[in-house]
Amino acid sequence: MGPRRPSGRAAAGDVGPDGGAPLAVIGGLVSYSQTPVGAYSEVFGAVGLRRGRRVLGTVPFMAVDSRRSLVGGRGNWSLPKCLAEFSGSPEAGHRVASGAGWTVRVDVRPFGPRFPVVARGTIVQPWPDGERRTAVLRGRGRARLAVVTVAVESDDGALATWLRPGRHLGAVLSQTRFTLGEAR
Repeated sequence: MGPRRPSGRAAAGDVGPDGGAPLAVIGGLVSYSQTPVGAYSEVFGAVGLRRGRRVLGTVPFMAVDSRRSLVGGRGNWSLPKCLAEFSGSPEAGHRVASGAGWTVRVDVRPFGPRFPVVARGTIVQPWPDGERRTAVLRGRGRARLAVVTVAVESDDGALATWLRPGRHLGAVLSQTRFTLGEAR
């Protein structure tokens, strides 16, 4: 058995009175073509948590190549956005995101037919005033299963302990629209 990796709990931090039980880590690399702040790219890592019968998500890592998105995401939803550079192309199946002291490389090999996806979820984020506030994510689009190979590097090694490198089953989403409702 190899060295024990920290669970999503360390990455999620304290997101509420009971913290919630970590269920899964989800990562994504997104290319937005139309948003209120214009087109931009984003990489994120989210931790799914169970609180009683509820499933919530929290986003401990997010980077974008748009200052307007950074400001909006921090101010509206307390998302921990930082600036990054992106290269590669979603169409070619290879993307690289890099920022101050970290790099995420993703290779995607889609397979099978496209199918419709409808999603609804709640995220909870810690705010600078100590409050934990939620927002509702709603979306719909088309998906195709994919084999996703991820390489994660960071100066302190911490990012790769929970945003796990390796080969994973994933999905490529297209024609997707979503909204993130106002935090409450």
